[in-house]
Amino acid sequence: MEKAELTKIVEQYSSIELSKSQKIAALFAEPMDKVNELSPVIHLLNRENPTEEDSKKARDARLALVRNRSTLKQIKETLKRGIIDEGKLIDGLYNFVDKSSTLLESDLEQVEKFVENKEKERKEALKAVRTSELLAIDTDVTFFNLGEMPEDQYQKLKESAMIAFKLAEDKRKKEEYERIEKERQDAEQRAKIAKENEELREKLARQDREKKEAAEKAAAEAKRVEEQKKKDEDERLKKLKEERDALLAPDKEKIKKYFDHIMAIEQPILQDVQIHIQFEQFIKSITNLITNFK
Repeated sequence: MEKAELTKIVEQYSSIELSKSQKIAALFAEPMDKVNELSPVIHLLNRENPTEEDSKKARDARLALVRNRSTLKQIKETLKRGIIDEGKLIDGLYNFVDKSSTLLESDLEQVEKFVENKEKERKEALKAVRTSELLAIDTDVTFFNLGEMPEDQYQKLKESAMIAFKLAEDKRKKEEYERIEKERQDAEQRAKIAKENEELREKLARQDREKKEAAEKAAAEAKRVEEQKKKDEDERLKKLKEERDALLAPDKEKIKKYFDHIMAIEQPILQDVQIHIQFEQFIKSITNLITNFK
């Protein structure tokens, strides 16, 4: 490769100042001359069947090229190190000037936007107050720009929201009253049905007793008609004796018979819990008395 080739490479980087490009290229010219100097050696050697002399010349030429390439590398690293330092210098100068400008711009912007920021703060505070007021009356504020909304428009919104809130509150109170009233009426209806059922049970019990008494009376009457007068008299006397014996029986037996009669009565179904508890205590007391008499 000739020096003209180096010139072509320089021409490809037109963004670099020409004198600087040429100066850089000049540093690579000497190593290029060395390559050009040693280039003909390869053509003078017997490459198919090299002699010892050919081998020595090839070695000498190769080592010379290696040394030349080391020099070439040093040139490259020196140039690039300078370029890197130059880049660092550019970055350092840029950063200093940029930071100084940024700080000054920030101070100027604070003054520039002082009024704007004050207005923004006022709107944020206004938004917070209005949001609190509307949320207190169950109003969804999602779709309202409360900070920007004119006062008259906000007052209309608040007034309509208050009307809707009161209507909803009245409806809720009415529904609650109707629910409580329905529960009261249902309770009364249940109590009425329970009372009617109890009265029906008592009525059926009386009918059963009346039928039983009538049947017993008819049987006794039929027996009386069929029996002889003497037998009726004996029965009467026997009854008198039993009544007398009952009157003369020990108090313990009288009380036991009385308790047996009480326990034979069907117990009522009670709705009131307190009365039910008192009745249970009464039954328990009677049971204890009966147990003691037995």
